[in-house]
Amino acid sequence: KAVVSTQSTGCIVRNRSPHMHVWHGGSSQTHIFIHPDGRKESHQLGPDILNGELPQVLAPGGVWKFSINNDPSTWGLITEAVCPGWEERDFEYGDADKLSAEFPEHEEMFRKYCRKH
Repeated sequence: KAVVSTQSTGCIVRNRSPHMHVWHGGSSQTHIFIHPDGRKESHQLGPDILNGELPQVLAPGGVWKFSINNDPSTWGLITEAVCPGWEERDFEYGDADKLSAEFPEHEEMFRKYCRKH
């Protein structure tokens, strides 16, 4: 699936299967993963490899994840490749109250980036 957005952030989601995030254009992005043990991991996706940006990153299955355009005034384009194929039942939107109870150390982030669906 391709993700094009003029929003500065994506919403917090979890997928059962691993997803390869591939940057294609526009703003570079920060991709943030919250692992089941509460560990926070972030990666910079973009074209500037010499300054630490990556062209792609693997989001493990079972992590909560979201992305932020590093330049919120413009768009960003990524694709997410998944194997086996994407199924809606394998996808879950984050709920700020539930995630904050499970991972209180990240409550501020969840309150900021979880959207009502």
